[in-house]
Parts: sequence; structure tokens; C-alpha cells
Amino acid sequence: MAIIQEEPVLTPNDLALDGRDIMRLLHIPPGPEVGRWKERLYQYVLEDPSRNTPDALQRYLMEHQGESERNGINNEGESENAREQ
Repeated sequence: MAIIQEEPVLTPNDLALDGRDIMRLLHIPPGPEVGRWKERLYQYVLEDPSRNTPDALQRYLMEHQGESERNGINNEGESENAREQ
């Protein structure tokens, strides 16, 4: 009988970076945006668990940090246009 070795189950708390790291790297204050970034990192790692290293996650953050600004999303997650109305 063969024993099947399963990948360990990951949770957002198992990420190589935590909320403090995200705030420091992206220069953002505590708040919902930190949680959104943590969720994005979690999804990124679920696609390939070998990505769960500080260097890989930092690289992901640096490559994607301008997306919320380019898409007109503020720190509260609402569009700039919606806020002006």
C-alpha cells in the first residue's frame, strides 16, 4: 500500500510575508487594503506553493503595487468616480 504525500494546507497566515511586511513594502497604513493584498498573495501562492518565499512575494507586490492606483481604486476599495458623485 502506497502512502500519498499531500501538500500542506495553506492559510493566509502561512504566507512568508505578514500584514506588517505588506504595509512596509507598499508604504500603506493599516486598513482593508492590507487584507486585500494579503488575499492576493494567498491566491498567488495557492497557484504554486513554491512561491511562498519572502523574495517571491515581495517581487509580486512590487510588480503589482500600481494596479489599484491605475484602476482608480482608493484605500477604501471604491472607485474615485463613485466617491465624487
